[in-house]
Amino acid sequence: MFLQAYCSARHFDPANNDTLLNSSHNHHPLHLDQLQLVHDTECNEPFLWVMQELSSLPELQILDVSNNQLTSVSGLSSLQKLEDLWLNNNQILELDTVNAELDGCRSTLTCVYLTCNPATRNNPLYKQRMLQWLPNLQQLDADYVRGAP
Repeated sequence: MFLQAYCSARHFDPANNDTLLNSSHNHHPLHLDQLQLVHDTECNEPFLWVMQELSSLPELQILDVSNNQLTSVSGLSSLQKLEDLWLNNNQILELDTVNAELDGCRSTLTCVYLTCNPATRNNPLYKQRMLQWLPNLQQLDADYVRGAP
């Protein structure tokens, strides 16, 4: 399965999420605005361990990679239209590594889920730092933090 096959799709929720972002054959920008690569604990789908090739998704507004085994978030800086980012229930160790990857989407992100990662567990500065780094953040995990609807 190659990303080029989905150039006209706008929302993609693959059954086999290890192939989609790890394909070395993807060289064309896609027009997806939503991508869900959530590990389904009911099935025997493989976990997503690494995110890469995100630069081929310049129109992405929603990225959901929750419930995987991600330890880093490399590639997010190329997602300049990203509004919703779901990284909950992964293995992300450091908030600073997340911050370093947010440069391209810092002003567009309004919703971030990072709960249940080692970086957020028992971290008293988590909410404060996310609010500082993301000026337009409205929702952090399940809490509205600015401009509640």
